[in-house]
Amino acid sequence: MVDAPKLSVLLTTYNGQRYIKETIVSILNQTYTNFKFLIINDGSKDNTEHVIHSFNDDRIEYYRTEHNGHISALNYGLAKCDTEFVSVIDHDDIALNNKLELQIN
Repeated sequence: MVDAPKLSVLLTTYNGQRYIKETIVSILNQTYTNFKFLIINDGSKDNTEHVIHSFNDDRIEYYRTEHNGHISALNYGLAKCDTEFVSVIDHDDIALNNKLELQIN
């Protein structure tokens, strides 16, 4: 049995289709793998949602909200986190493959 995740990765996005695929891949390919990946789509009007749905990974929890801004999306995501630790990444960032391992240790 796998231990319950003690880390959530929180990604918020608004019209992030240009970069979000690489961001998601960089998180899913982490050396530390026992995490929840919450993606909050802040009402994107481009194809961001399609890009997100192209991933099939049980760690991903997807939420779509009305566009209320970055801080509102972060607060929404933080309220959904039920883990001891939270790591935040922006939709146009790429994480080194050991980012979460370094943060959790």
